[in-house]
This record gives sequence, structure tokens and C-alpha cells, in this order.
Amino acid sequence: NLNIDSSGNVGIGATSPSQKLTVQGANNSSSATFKVQDTDSRGVLIESPYSGSGIGYIGTNGTNSALGFKINNVEKIRLDTSGNVGIGTTSPYAYDTTATKLHVKNAGSSGSISEVARLEGASDADGSGAILRVGTSNDRGIYLEGGRTGSVPYASIGTTEYNGAKTEGIRIASTGDVGIGTTSPSER
Repeated sequence: NLNIDSSGNVGIGATSPSQKLTVQGANNSSSATFKVQDTDSRGVLIESPYSGSGIGYIGTNGTNSALGFKINNVEKIRLDTSGNVGIGTTSPYAYDTTATKLHVKNAGSSGSISEVARLEGASDADGSGAILRVGTSNDRGIYLEGGRTGSVPYASIGTTEYNGAKTEGIRIASTGDVGIGTTSPSER
């Protein structure tokens, strides 16, 4: 059913719409879905969570329908049909034409270094930092860590184990000194 209240709010399935457009499911066991589509039934969906699911969705339907996000009518993020994400690129590739789950690209200027990503810990307090882990589904692999001890920054590279344990292999001090097997390097 379609309802239009005295303030011009439109309700589809809602008798008292609280927004300019409210789409409401039939009951708590079905979601409300808003769909914009072309004549071939390819479209964009916005689906509300329903009782028990707790998950709302934004997606596409139809064959080979990727999902993109635009700002000022320029695509900035793409989620392709394989679940690969491109930020700053419409073709998320690891290299050549081999797909990757995440490809972040900063166009930058030719011949210059571009900052592509920043990982930031919760605070700048003593002992704070951030860790990036690369490894297996059981957490075995490598970690990169940056942080501070007192007011002195440091960088650390090492391996990780199945239980999350880290073994530091290389420490880079704020002075540029590098240590292998020591957390207090004094040489370059």
C-alpha cells in the first residue's frame, strides 16, 4: 500500500512515514527492499535487516553487476562481481590482470611518491602503535608495527604465530639505527 501524509512524506508499506520516503516490510520476518532497476532487471538494492538477521544490505542484482560509489559523479570505489575491492581504480589487480581482494591506488604526480594508506592506532600515548599482519588463515606470517616508547618512535618487523604471538626480527630506531635480534639497535 502507498500512503502520503500531510507533510508530503511517502510510505510504501508504512502507514505513518517519518521520512520523505519510507519503505517498510510486511512483518518482522521479512526485509523491506528498495530497488532501482533498468528494463533488463539489473539494479541497485537497499535491503533492511529483519528480525533475527541484524544485517542490512546495499547491493546489485542481475548478471555481472558490480557496485560502485561515486563522489561528484566520479567513481571512487568499486566492488566487483568476484568480491574484489578497488579504491581509486575500477580494476582491482595484484599485477597485470591477476585479481586481488583489495587494490588501493593514489594517482599522485608522475615521478613522486604518493601516500596510499595510513593505519593509525587508538592514541599517541606511551606504548601505543599500530600493527599490520599478513599471513595465513591461522595467523602465521609477517607483521609490521609502528609506535612509540616514551616519546621515541620505532618500527618493528617480525613473524606471527597461530596464537597471535609475535617474534620481532628487525627493529628500526628513530635514529635510523637497525637491529636484528635486538630491540635497542646502535648501528646502521
